[in-house]
Amino acid sequence: MSRTSTNLPVIGDGRLTYTSSGRIMLGRWVRTRVSLVGQEGGYVKTDPLPVLAVTEVQCLAHARDCTPNKSPRGIAMVGVGFGREGDAQSQSTPDKNPLLNITWRDRAFRPGYILTAKGIRIGLAPSDSARPFQRVKLQRNAKGDDWQGAPACISINRKSPAACGGILVDSGVQDMFMTIPAAQAGGATGTFPDGTDISIDLGTANETADLYSFATGSGSDIAPRKIYLRVSSDRVFVNTSVRLLNRYDVLYDADGGYFGVRPRPAQANED
Repeated sequence: MSRTSTNLPVIGDGRLTYTSSGRIMLGRWVRTRVSLVGQEGGYVKTDPLPVLAVTEVQCLAHARDCTPNKSPRGIAMVGVGFGREGDAQSQSTPDKNPLLNITWRDRAFRPGYILTAKGIRIGLAPSDSARPFQRVKLQRNAKGDDWQGAPACISINRKSPAACGGILVDSGVQDMFMTIPAAQAGGATGTFPDGTDISIDLGTANETADLYSFATGSGSDIAPRKIYLRVSSDRVFVNTSVRLLNRYDVLYDADGGYFGVRPRPAQANED
């Protein structure tokens, strides 16, 4: 949201950093209700929640896609992730997630959502376990006000042991962002050559389950458009890009603290 309406109550100064692009959004948090409208006319409304009214765009020193702007207009972004506070987004707390602050008529639903081929299902019902997700239990963050990001392990060309850290399914980018140690990178820098096998498992080093794999340059619908590789010993992390959603539904259970994926039936992928 750009600019600040004088009719909305201001909570305080705001700052959000998008590390994939390098954009820093500065502004003020205002409290207001939000309406989310689908393509077929369906909509939901939220309780009043903080929304960032952007007044300036700055850029990180090595931004990939950013232009500074002291008078921005037309900025619109809906963030529905979790566990992002540690990635230069200390203000990205659950109270600002519209999907977790819906004005419910039926309180039988659990807080959470499922990303599917046809859209977003908001709220979890008992029937969601009819075709079970491959789930992983999340850990609370240090403050106890959010869940940490989902754990995952990465293997390049089936190299063992895999490097284990965190995973983010980012619907805002087509490219993958990966940080792994040199032992897994195998001499690669910046990106991987075509034909490199990338395997990602859900879970920790003590307990993992196969998630998916692809070969770079294969043209697979699940492979990212490009991989930005950072080789470092300080972190293991992968931002899968939106293309994981070409074959998988993704679940977030904000109440119980679970992240899950399930393969989508072939017919659903064709819809």
